[in-house]
Amino acid sequence: MCNLSDLIWEQGIEQGIEQGIEQGIDKGRQQELLDLYHEKIIDLDTLIKRLGISEDEVYEKLAQYKAAAPVAGGRKR
Repeated sequence: MCNLSDLIWEQGIEQGIEQGIEQGIDKGRQQELLDLYHEKIIDLDTLIKRLGISEDEVYEKLAQYKAAAPVAGGRKR
């Protein structure tokens, strides 16, 4: 028989998994939008609107994106 602490533990694990999935989806969506911007498929105004964050936060993400983007030969830009 399952006791209350086991039930609470399981609910916590399930909640953590759900939050992790949601965060992963959100991060993937942001990455896709940044890719579209860098490929010049969407403009800056569209990027800001679609990400739903402030312009300053978008510029921070763009700086992080550029720093993390690999170039030929496996080196970073």
